[in-house]
Amino acid sequence: MDLTITHLCNHLLGTTHLKVHQIVVEDTSISIDMESSASNAICPKCNQESTAIHSHYRRYPVDLAWADRSVIFNLKVKRFFCRNKACAKRTFAERFPEVVTPYARRTNRVFDKQLRIGVNTCACTAEKILRAEKIGVSDSTINQIVRDLPDPEAQPVRVLGVDDWAKRKGQRYGCQQR
Repeated sequence: MDLTITHLCNHLLGTTHLKVHQIVVEDTSISIDMESSASNAICPKCNQESTAIHSHYRRYPVDLAWADRSVIFNLKVKRFFCRNKACAKRTFAERFPEVVTPYARRTNRVFDKQLRIGVNTCACTAEKILRAEKIGVSDSTINQIVRDLPDPEAQPVRVLGVDDWAKRKGQRYGCQQR
């Protein structure tokens, strides 16, 4: 089996569209230089395919740390022309939904970890845990992530517990007199 760095990164990220050019390992961080291997993209507005490249730009989303080093993707993104005359978008950027959502500065894996820790701890504790794992985030961001969760579906009350009660003043709570 031919296992290259590109195959390994694509397997870890759950995609097949990224090509790794270079990995730079420094004292505290790892920078992974990559770009899409796709030659076309779908317009998010009209769903029409385009192969006409307009330009390129760079995104730098943060990924989960490797060992004791923070990981930053140096992701080269292509902008395409939308050739549909009826579409309001003239240009659009290719998207990587398996890896990072549009406009996000962190990968989906980092977001999932922040959400999981934020739901199970308080925001201050989540901030400390994530900082120890080389994922810098503030407690207010954790609170925002948790607040953005959809409300759970309303369920009818099946069991109602009452901690203490008294029938009359002076009685002991929860005890019946005989």
